[in-house]
This record gives sequence, structure tokens and C-alpha cells, in this order.
Amino acid sequence: MTMIYYHMSITAQKDLMFSLTEDGLPNEIFSFFTAVKQDTNSHLHAYAIMPASIHILLSSEYAPTSKQIAPLIDRLNITLLSHLPALVGEDNVERYKKHPIFQKKAVIKEIHSMEGACDDVHDIHFDPTSEEYSLVDLPVDYLYSSVRNYITGNGMYPVEALACKDSY
Repeated sequence: MTMIYYHMSITAQKDLMFSLTEDGLPNEIFSFFTAVKQDTNSHLHAYAIMPASIHILLSSEYAPTSKQIAPLIDRLNITLLSHLPALVGEDNVERYKKHPIFQKKAVIKEIHSMEGACDDVHDIHFDPTSEEYSLVDLPVDYLYSSVRNYITGNGMYPVEALACKDSY
């Protein structure tokens, strides 16, 4: 059985009024990871929950299509709605009911080698330190990624770490 690695990115709407790392939202996103793993028979190897996007590296016998992931994104959107009154105020909740937090289309990029998968793990872990975000100075300081799983074996959500050097 040959495994295919794939990077999935899910982006929130452009004018998001809160960060995906606020007040219990990561736990809901971790539930989304579990649903993706179960529904696609995939293994999770790396993740980063950024302020307005989610990046995950998975592997399975096949890479799912964006259409297969859409119902899971719909469920995530509905789940996150329950947190919105505290984050954006009751007046703004209607806006997110009309225009969901996440776009229905996930961007899925197949990766056909272990080297490519390791490069992706590195990119995911270093994204919070990038010029675009500048959230932390070191990847290990960012709580909402799998980098700690690779360093200590103990992150916020379990992953199946790949044998990559320089992934953190």
C-alpha cells in the first residue's frame, strides 16, 4: 500500500473579526482534524492553526477532493458559530451565518515523496515565524502547531511525526 501525502489549507473569509486561536476555537478545530482523519482514512503528520487559516499535512492511500472535505468544513463552520457571540458580539453573528467563516473549498496539494512531506512539515512549523505573520520568534513558541509533537512528543493535538530532520 503506497501512501500519498497531501497538504490541506482552509482559509477563513478575508475580513475575519477574530483569530482562530481564541477562546476554545482550537479545540473545535482539533475535532475537525479528527473528523478529517476518520472520514478520509488519513494520518495526521503536522498542523498549524493560524489566525485566519488552517494548514495540515496528512497521508492516506488517496488524497481526498475538496468536494469530499466540504461537508466537514460546513460542520466546522456551524460548530464555530456557537462561539461567535462572545468573540464578535451578537450583532455580528448574523453576518457569519450568511457568510461562513471558512470557504467551502479546501486547497489540497499532493506530495509524492518523503522529502517533499518533510519540507512541508518544516514550512508548516515555521509559518508562525514568517514575515507574513511574525507571531513568534521560534516555532516552538507557537502553541497552535504540531512542532512540540516533534520536539517533545507532546503537543496540543496528537500527530504521527515523520522522521524528518530540521522540521522544527
